[in-house]
Amino acid sequence: MVQDSFHQFCNSRNIAENSCMPASDRLLATFIASCAGKVATTTAQSWLTSIHFWHNLHGAPWHRNTLLCMSMARLAKLVPDSSKRPHHPLVTLEHMHILFRGLDLSIHQ
Repeated sequence: MVQDSFHQFCNSRNIAENSCMPASDRLLATFIASCAGKVATTTAQSWLTSIHFWHNLHGAPWHRNTLLCMSMARLAKLVPDSSKRPHHPLVTLEHMHILFRGLDLSIHQ
């Protein structure tokens, strides 16, 4: 669970619990920076979304400011190759026509 990772991060740095929520922009940016080269950008974005939700659930203010945004931008440049997927060719109108012609519309489920 993401909150566990964030709490483990805070605990490993002896950050007081009242400093973890609400988490400052600097703390969130440091957490994201600690993930650099380890996870995909989408993973980090998902983690932040979860932490944001956790803050909202507990009525804590959310501090996503310049420093965090800069950390996210830098993280994108350090994504490990193992987290990258090759781009797939786009689906074209021709593909859709071929699929449509192959459909048997008499079969209902």
